[in-house]
Amino acid sequence: MVLAADIYGRAGLPFDANFLCLDPVQQQPLPPNWTCLPLDKSSCLRNADVYHRRLRTLVEFEAARYRPDILHCQHLGYGMSKALVGCAGVPKIGLCHGTDVIEAINSEAGRRDFQFLVDRMDRIVFPSRGILNDARLVASIAEVRVSIIPWGIPDSYLLPRGRRPSYAASPFRVLYAGRLDPSKGIPTLLQAMSALPDSVHLTILGEGPEEPTVRDMIAGLALGHRTELQRWRTRSGLQQAFLDFQLLVLPSLRIEAFGLVSVEAQAAGLPVLVANVSGLPETLPLHAPELAFEADNAAVLTEAIGRIAGNERLWRHYSELCRSNAGRFVISNCVKQLDELSRKVLDEFAATKAA
Repeated sequence: MVLAADIYGRAGLPFDANFLCLDPVQQQPLPPNWTCLPLDKSSCLRNADVYHRRLRTLVEFEAARYRPDILHCQHLGYGMSKALVGCAGVPKIGLCHGTDVIEAINSEAGRRDFQFLVDRMDRIVFPSRGILNDARLVASIAEVRVSIIPWGIPDSYLLPRGRRPSYAASPFRVLYAGRLDPSKGIPTLLQAMSALPDSVHLTILGEGPEEPTVRDMIAGLALGHRTELQRWRTRSGLQQAFLDFQLLVLPSLRIEAFGLVSVEAQAAGLPVLVANVSGLPETLPLHAPELAFEADNAAVLTEAIGRIAGNERLWRHYSELCRSNAGRFVISNCVKQLDELSRKVLDEFAATKAA
């Protein structure tokens, strides 16, 4: 929803847009061009047919009222995109978000939904080549129907700022920011921490089902004096938090469609280390492959953190390199590419109808 607000809720869009969403909506207040349908989100399969009929009726009513030239179907799974494909005679672009691929890998129903929607899109947008490769493990996707458009961060994140992260050898503060679930590889990070000197401290920002396991592991490895868990912060709060650390580590074990938090941290001037899975390495500076480490390898991660923590000159190099790299991923570029793709698909659709 944060990404949707950046794309469809910003001023100066090159196209008119009406974004449909369901309660509860994280983005408050709603942008003026958003329509919240009078239906709660539901992942319950009980009475699923009734729920989907209701959703489709609401979506088709809004489509008839708004009369869109083209549909952007966010997330290739669940209800909204399945309802949108019922709008006949309108070209459709599907946008993959990664969680749809995870669902397709984890369940047969998710795989069927994913392939069903992929087959009904005129073009499919992936934010990275890595997540496209993951999607192809469970679905047939022709290259001619694929577009790679990286997600973006607000352009304002690159404006000059007063304070930037600064180097400190002791404590050298490492940050993890994200959900606490089994796919995120937090045990690998904790194992790496246990092999690093006491001058390296870790803060874990996030919530999720793995929190009890993470707490138990911190205690078991005797890391409590230099590792702390904090609740997730607002987006602006996270931007402020980046300034108080020396390194962001994302040790994911599997599917990551892109890695928006990696780019957000780099925009603040915070160096990053990411696991070499899915789309995460594609967020890194083009000439710094060493900032990607082998997933689920605590020894390699220990070495990577230690190398940066113990070298101020190298840290400053990566800080500037990452800050510059974030400029490749501003939201205005993402919107521009989506606009160009939409116009191209419209032209192709019109030509097909004329033929």
